[in-house]
Amino acid sequence: MIAKDATGGSIQYVACRASIDPASSAAEAKQAQELAIYLQARGDSACVDHYYRATLLGWRSIESDVAMSGASQGRPVAWATYQDSLLRLLMTAQQFRRVSPQGELLVETDEGPSLVPVNFYGFAWRPEDFDSLLPARDIRADAVARRYVTPGLGAALVALRISRREEQFFREKQPFAVTAVLRTPQGSTPSTLSSVSSNNSPAVLEFYNPLVFDRVIVAGVPLAIERDLSAPLEFVVRDSPRTFLEGFIEPSESAVKTKLVMYEPYQKGKIPVVFVHGLLSDPQTWYELINDLRAQPDLYARFQFWAFQYPTGGAILESVAQFRQLLALARESSDPNHADPALDQMVLIAHSMGGIVSRLQVTYSYDILWNYAARTPFDTLRAPPDERERIRQIFFFEPSPSIAEVIFIGTPHRGSGWSRRVIGRVSSNLVKFGEQEDSRYRALMHANQDVFYPYLQEKRPTSIDLLEPDNPLLAAYRQLPVNPSVRLHSIIGTGGSGASEPGDGVVPVASARHPCVASELYVPAKHSQLQRETSTVAEVSRILREHAAGSQRATASIPSRKATMASQ
Repeated sequence: MIAKDATGGSIQYVACRASIDPASSAAEAKQAQELAIYLQARGDSACVDHYYRATLLGWRSIESDVAMSGASQGRPVAWATYQDSLLRLLMTAQQFRRVSPQGELLVETDEGPSLVPVNFYGFAWRPEDFDSLLPARDIRADAVARRYVTPGLGAALVALRISRREEQFFREKQPFAVTAVLRTPQGSTPSTLSSVSSNNSPAVLEFYNPLVFDRVIVAGVPLAIERDLSAPLEFVVRDSPRTFLEGFIEPSESAVKTKLVMYEPYQKGKIPVVFVHGLLSDPQTWYELINDLRAQPDLYARFQFWAFQYPTGGAILESVAQFRQLLALARESSDPNHADPALDQMVLIAHSMGGIVSRLQVTYSYDILWNYAARTPFDTLRAPPDERERIRQIFFFEPSPSIAEVIFIGTPHRGSGWSRRVIGRVSSNLVKFGEQEDSRYRALMHANQDVFYPYLQEKRPTSIDLLEPDNPLLAAYRQLPVNPSVRLHSIIGTGGSGASEPGDGVVPVASARHPCVASELYVPAKHSQLQRETSTVAEVSRILREHAAGSQRATASIPSRKATMASQ
């Protein structure tokens, strides 16, 4: 093969054959790698072909070593060459557009162009979702305390899916973990590295979901693969500046809108776990816990993870109504025939004020909320039809039929004295709803002075106002009956200091307790750290395992919808 450098000169490269001798293969791999590095430095696309050769020769050396020793041991030079060349191959193949969305890698061999097939294992994502690849080792944002990285064969990557339009349940840039392995097809023993056509490629590029797979079989021996499960979450932190302050100060005007975010596409049979953040926060507050839960194979196999985002400064009851609608939409769009019982076993995990948002998903409103807001029946409300419907959805609702369990973490069911302190009052005064929202609210109050109580007419309540222990709507919230089929759990912080009563520094123990919980755990942590503590991770893991086991038993006892319909 003749490779030209950037100056137009040429470098003679003698095509090498994959020797059965591992030492020879390792030496030839190193030679091919050095040439590839030289060409890459000069911007020559031929570097892709030589990285491919180096990677495949390194693989042959590793495979031969493992076959002869019967153990996962090989020559350090071969391993190092394979690992480095594979990563460089993928990065340069992207740079020179040698990887197609359909799942093929184009390389030049001694006998002409060859298309190396790409196979995908364990992903909910489609091949066309692999828009670009990044080295996982280059992504560091200190977003998680416990980074789940394991050494092994292959290249740990972060794949990016770039949305071409605004989507209901996904981020514009959606990262996910990948481990790449270039190998000879299993069961084949090609004698050369040449290929005459794409149908006779001596290699295959394999992409594994490292949340599902942790090893591959090489010469009959299982070898660990390199995995980085935390890098995708850290990519989001690095790529997306937090905007929760904007969502607090300008809840109506900011870019922070209510959204249900799925971290992977819907997967049939997996129970959704939905994370709900609290005041002055966003879904990033959950990355430590999501990172810890997804790293446990049995939990990842049974659960899929979603998060609810909402502006936290005001109109919380509107966000509650929108959350209810989004859950129903996700349920219907994912499984319109209701053939997947897992979608009716959802678990909400909520921190701080997110617990109030979540409890309102599993309660009956009757006319309790309305009677604490208004002096006359709803029928007396004077408003345009669309406004009447909006208000009706806020004050009148039934429990979401898809939610089976709720885990409260530091939830102020009885409010928080923090809202009355200077910082709480100042924060409440910072909230601005926007001219259009203010105008709509004033018009509603003006037209219904005889309907709404004065405390709502004087000032549109903010989320901090709602957390005042003597707020009438908070009193109404506590009276709403919970769906008896829903199991509740509480995780309560006791690590606060300087407070007049025990608690996490923001929420007192007495406020965080709920009388109807199936379990209650006290954790010596402060409010902002409670959802990250190892004790919290262990408790959430325990609850999820119990829920998965119970759901499996319940599902097994219910005849399938198809069978039931057939018998009718």
